[in-house]
Amino acid sequence: MTASANTELPSDSELVVPQELTLSTPWLKAVVVYMGAKCEKEMNVEVTDYAKCLDDCRGGEMLIPYCRRLQYPLDICVEEKMGIKRPMVGYFSKLHVHESQKEQPPRPEYPRNYSEEFSKVMDELPENYPIKLDNYKRYRPYYNTFTEND
Repeated sequence: MTASANTELPSDSELVVPQELTLSTPWLKAVVVYMGAKCEKEMNVEVTDYAKCLDDCRGGEMLIPYCRRLQYPLDICVEEKMGIKRPMVGYFSKLHVHESQKEQPPRPEYPRNYSEEFSKVMDELPENYPIKLDNYKRYRPYYNTFTEND
């Protein structure tokens, strides 16, 4: 969904967080799917090893594939001690629908009638409005536009 001028954004009071996380990036990235604060107490060794691997990996790039050998013991430990399974790859990039208390905005009518919209806009223009039609070329996708000379 794209944001437009009519999109309702949350107020500043809704965005205030009482306490922010005090973890640094490698530690947070190592356990982001497990809620880092809980894991740090229950499985400090696995989290620390994985976070150090991410921190030292290829000049600070923190590439997860290079630390898979330390990620697997962390996954097993989290599943055993906390009962949380690592989500499948792509889980966070999928669409997740949730129920909201807010009223849905009205949906626009589709399909749009562009010729009516164009006519309406053109009718609203003043009579002496300068329109230079010679600036526009006919759309011809089968030609390379960078070689046209007309």
